[in-house]
Amino acid sequence: MTKLSIGVDVGGTKIATALVTRSGQVLAQERIPTLPEGGNSAVLDAIAKSIERVAHSAANSEIEGIGIGIPGAVDPGRGLSLYAVNLGDSWQDVALRDEISSRLTFSAPVFIDNDVNAGGLGELYFGAACGCTDFVYVTLGTGVGGCAVVNQRLLRGTTFTAMEIGHAVVNMAGRPSDFGLRGTPEVYASGKGFALAVADYATAYPQSTLVRNGESSVQAILDAAQQDDALAVRILDEAAETLGSALAWCATILNPQAIIIGGGLGLAARDALDGRLHIAIRQRVIPATYEALRLEYAQVTTSALGPAALVWHELMEPVQVGE
Repeated sequence: MTKLSIGVDVGGTKIATALVTRSGQVLAQERIPTLPEGGNSAVLDAIAKSIERVAHSAANSEIEGIGIGIPGAVDPGRGLSLYAVNLGDSWQDVALRDEISSRLTFSAPVFIDNDVNAGGLGELYFGAACGCTDFVYVTLGTGVGGCAVVNQRLLRGTTFTAMEIGHAVVNMAGRPSDFGLRGTPEVYASGKGFALAVADYATAYPQSTLVRNGESSVQAILDAAQQDDALAVRILDEAAETLGSALAWCATILNPQAIIIGGGLGLAARDALDGRLHIAIRQRVIPATYEALRLEYAQVTTSALGPAALVWHELMEPVQVGE
């Protein structure tokens, strides 16, 4: 009998749900709007109904479990979504696991985790980390997130905030963050950080096309850097220096086989950041650590695959090294 799981990626604007085989084949999937303005119950109902619709494609195969990836702070052991800013102020200490289980018409274990952790597992089972036992996964988007897998197990930490690399202080005199910190990757190597940099440096670079055109989007900065715009080049240099410093710490402490970069900005800026990141990391780790390390980019494009992989991770199904 084919082993199946259902993955659900919950975001502030959409819910993506997929029925997935153990090999990563998507048998059924759908995307629906989250509509958090309808309240917590409406969001929970939408998640459960989406799971039910996708589950109909399982035919006679057994669904081994349901994995849900959700932004914000999560307590996987108790099945709680502690908060998710993009789901509204009322979304606090939501018993997500139990709320979804009680709404389903069939029985299957429900597992939840932070969306970045789930994304890292997607890469382990189906993407760039296939064949790895130890790796770091970093997402660059509006913010910066991260997770680590050690011996094919997620490193979650005491308060489930392990590997929040976006909040690692690299430069105490750097740009301030929303968390009262300074010089973190999130304020340099994210969409938000790029926009802050244009605003901070505008007076120093009045001839920059970014300043003259009032542009601060990721694509505008990447395009300007290709034309050797001094401000755009500085933004990319500082992003790579800050993120590379944090990644070098990860490499030194965890000695992973790979660092995998994902997220919209991470993939869009691959060509611009790759060489810079290699230099920043190489300058900060011992040769043996650097020579054993690969810098890779995320391969999983279906967001629900990560939460689907969470099921097999929690059921302790090993990944075949090299599969």
